Amino acid sequence: MVKKRWLLLALLILGVGLLLVRVLNPTFFGASSDSPADPDGNATPETTPSPSKTAPTAAPEITPPPSERIRLMTELNAKFAKVDSKDPDPDPRVTMPCSFRWSPRGCMVRVPGGKVFMGAQSTDAKEPNYDPNARKDEDPVHEVDITPFWMHQDEVTNYHFKKCIAAGACSKTSVAVSGGVFNFGRQGRLPHPVNGVSWDGAQSYCRWIGGRLPTEAEWEHAARTNPDDIYPDNGRTPTCPRVIMKNGCGAESTAPMHVTSDLHQAPFSLAGNLLEWVGDYYEASYYERSPTRDPRGPAHGTSRVLRGGSWMSESIAELRSAYRTRDDPTAQMPDIGFRCVRSSAHGAH
Repeated sequence: MVKKRWLLLALLILGVGLLLVRVLNPTFFGASSDSPADPDGNATPETTPSPSKTAPTAAPEITPPPSERIRLMTELNAKFAKVDSKDPDPDPRVTMPCSFRWSPRGCMVRVPGGKVFMGAQSTDAKEPNYDPNARKDEDPVHEVDITPFWMHQDEVTNYHFKKCIAAGACSKTSVAVSGGVFNFGRQGRLPHPVNGVSWDGAQSYCRWIGGRLPTEAEWEHAARTNPDDIYPDNGRTPTCPRVIMKNGCGAESTAPMHVTSDLHQAPFSLAGNLLEWVGDYYEASYYERSPTRDPRGPAHGTSRVLRGGSWMSESIAELRSAYRTRDDPTAQMPDIGFRCVRSSAHGAH
């Protein structure tokens, strides 16, 4: 009986001792009492964050005012100017919450299909797609039936195109790297859209992610939030700094992605920043004989269509939804970039 009492007393003393050690030195058992737990309830050790990464923060629920956007652009450029090329994450304050945004495929949004009017005319304000700045190659206005598709929210960035080259799917010779107004290879320009890329280089990237360049009809359909929108982005007249352009803004280069447009589920920067390659050959009179179902442009040609205007645009007329221009497919210009689409059957990812 005496032995049992001494045994119970010893166990009690040992328990009190262990409790005191736990309170006075939480790390004695290999984990802090404040350590986060994994999904199974096990404590996980704290780790020191890598100096090349920043802790993620919540994305803003609304678009910052213009002055705040400019500040964020400045901070983002300064941040990327200090890091090397180890694929740093973007500043989360200026990005949409999308788990795929830095994967090769990037963020895509679904664009609904349907029958829409394409082109522009300046003769009758009561008729569809009236636009006082309409040009001859935008006429006649014609109805087309578009199949739903997925489109990149943003223009493809230097970060993404660099991945394609590393994978051997894109050629280094398909993008200009001479510095100056060209983004690729410049320090601090990973989140900027890739410019100076040829049509073949753009198409190679899109094929690499299982997509393609948009048709001219798809691009214009995505740009027109409402049927009669003269400009992309809900038809609002382009203004600074929401739209990156030369006219009145004094833009000297591109802006990083997700900074130039409001945060909503629609393609960004369809007006300004960079002209965008589409899949079609250019023909001034093509609208006169365009098929009504998913037109894909002429079968042959010498130049490819460009859409959207750019940071070098001197007139907002170049930023209209119907505006068409073209260039040689081998051209590597500082105001040309691209985005990709995928068919609705394939899905965004």
